[in-house]
Amino acid sequence: MIGAVTCAGSIDVAPIAARSRERFAIADSDGDGAITPAEMTAALENAGRDTGRVETLFARMDANADGKIDAEEHEAMGKRLAQLHERLMARKGMPPRLNAFLASEDDSSSAFDLVG
Repeated sequence: MIGAVTCAGSIDVAPIAARSRERFAIADSDGDGAITPAEMTAALENAGRDTGRVETLFARMDANADGKIDAEEHEAMGKRLAQLHERLMARKGMPPRLNAFLASEDDSSSAFDLVG
């Protein structure tokens, strides 16, 4: 289980945040504190994930359009996903993709899977 969902529908984000930081560090293969499109593509390929949406994902995460995602931008995406979850829960309950992400028992899913 990645995160715990309370009866009210809120998520314990601590495990998700920790996993997100780990994945950021793995994707940042040169250790410069930022992820480039090439690093993201390589990280997704190494995880056996689809790389067809790297450009779209990058455009959504790269807030300052400098061609790389730093830790702040990465964390901001996580916060936006949490806010989206809260809004969706208020309207209609747990979104299926988020539910599957939270219920994952292995290390095969990431926040990248939630961005469409």
